[in-house]
Amino acid sequence: MLYLKRDNYIEHEETFLLRDTIERALTILKEKERTLLFMRYIEERTLEDIGYRVRLTSGRVRQIIKKAIKRLQHPNNRAFFEPYI
Repeated sequence: MLYLKRDNYIEHEETFLLRDTIERALTILKEKERTLLFMRYIEERTLEDIGYRVRLTSGRVRQIIKKAIKRLQHPNNRAFFEPYI
């Protein structure tokens, strides 16, 4: 029983560290990019819905999200995620 509690603690700690890492990595993005990524992947909204809410076309929303993901994947920013890959 004690072993299971320790595993849960370790999983909780890893989740906390991953969340902290993601928050630090997202600071390199512009506010609009963070907002669009949040709406798209956390709130799971469609491109059309996001575009309507921020007054952009769905195509432009897609472009901004794609650019933000590329910025996160840049070799200079990969250091944030290497421990989790």
